[in-house]
Amino acid sequence: MNIQERAIQRPDLPDQAYENLLDQIPVEILGDIFLQCLPPITSRPRRTTAPLLLCQVSRHWRQVAVSLPSLWSTVAIECFGWGRCRMKAELLHVWLKRSAEVPLDISVEVKIGEFVHENLPHLSEIMRAIVAQMHRWKFLRLIRVPSNLLMDLPSTGAPLLREAIVQIHSGYSGAPQDLALLFQNSPLLHSLTWQLGPYSAFQLFPILPWFKLSFIHFECLLSIANCYDILSRSPNLQSCYFESVSVNTPDLRQLSTSPIILAFLHSFRIEASVNILPLLRTLTFPVLSSLVIESTGLHSRAAAHITSEIPNLLHRSNSPPLQTFVLENFGVEEKELIECLILSPKLEALVVCDESTRRPNLTDKVIRALAVRKEYDDDTMLCPELKILKLTGRVQSTDGEFVNMIRQRWKETAVVNGVACLKEVQVEFGSQGQTHELDISGLKQLRSDGLLARAFFD
Repeated sequence: MNIQERAIQRPDLPDQAYENLLDQIPVEILGDIFLQCLPPITSRPRRTTAPLLLCQVSRHWRQVAVSLPSLWSTVAIECFGWGRCRMKAELLHVWLKRSAEVPLDISVEVKIGEFVHENLPHLSEIMRAIVAQMHRWKFLRLIRVPSNLLMDLPSTGAPLLREAIVQIHSGYSGAPQDLALLFQNSPLLHSLTWQLGPYSAFQLFPILPWFKLSFIHFECLLSIANCYDILSRSPNLQSCYFESVSVNTPDLRQLSTSPIILAFLHSFRIEASVNILPLLRTLTFPVLSSLVIESTGLHSRAAAHITSEIPNLLHRSNSPPLQTFVLENFGVEEKELIECLILSPKLEALVVCDESTRRPNLTDKVIRALAVRKEYDDDTMLCPELKILKLTGRVQSTDGEFVNMIRQRWKETAVVNGVACLKEVQVEFGSQGQTHELDISGLKQLRSDGLLARAFFD
């Protein structure tokens, strides 16, 4: 037996001696250790994880665990099947009692399908107990909870609430108009995910502490005017995601043209089926690192003579440190895309997908722009930090141009050209009678060399 094996060999002591040694750990240290053992906030309680597991080690550990309110401050409930909600309702009352008056992290997720009516009494009991503790909420996560169980909210509000995720679709037992009262008197709220589905109107204007918000994700009926008002009220936003922007503003000229400068916003994503150009004209994002725009309706492609406004946005923002740039079915002319690349020297991921038209959108112009630019004396390349490139907008380029550009950004050649080595490439070639044999054979070779590369034909 070597020295290391002797060092880790268990001394020849009876089990009772080990229990005595564990029980001699000071209560304060033991409590800190217990808190470090807690699983993530949304993990449902199990006998094999803290805090329930800790109660099974010894009588002393159980006494310490039960007497430590912070150990019971996370309430995670999953109702995923028949007969399971009753047990959870019984456990919840014990759990809340042990948590005393410490702030609570609440997570309730319902997925019981056809059993929802049979479980409704137990769900009601669970939600009544949780709503009664509204004054202690610090983190709230409600996923598919029937919204009629969230009525009659206490007037005290949730003064300690800092982060909330609410995903309740309007078709699920109806969405009461007072559901927004979940956030009444919540001056500390800084992160909100509000997903009521695309059929529920936006209802939060008079309720939220907009000035405090740093993260928002809204999925409900939004208009461009709504988006403008939200951004103008939230100067401290760091991340913003507007989903289901689908309400037509009767007269876009009524939209204020006052500029909105969001000095801290680093991530902006918008999915819309209406014209968002009037909104883009008002925005300035000096520190933007991720921009995702997806069009889902008839306005998915701007007319050729209308600018996409993205180059103007980047100019106003003084070439922000953009790292991720995604356009999904959003009309942008090739020369505008190249201008965006010039204004984004920090870009690491570029995704352009346009399935809205049968006309090829990307040609040799953008492919050559991403290659070595011979007209410059120093042979510089656009986007020197680019690692992910996906062009699925029916690329119509000369056979061989695309793979030649990729080779210039791969392994040793990338080092010579002073650019990052590509990690992932995806391209969709428009047919137009071309086979792209050179591109395909070249990509196959690069893939065998380790590049994650995929090619498709329209």
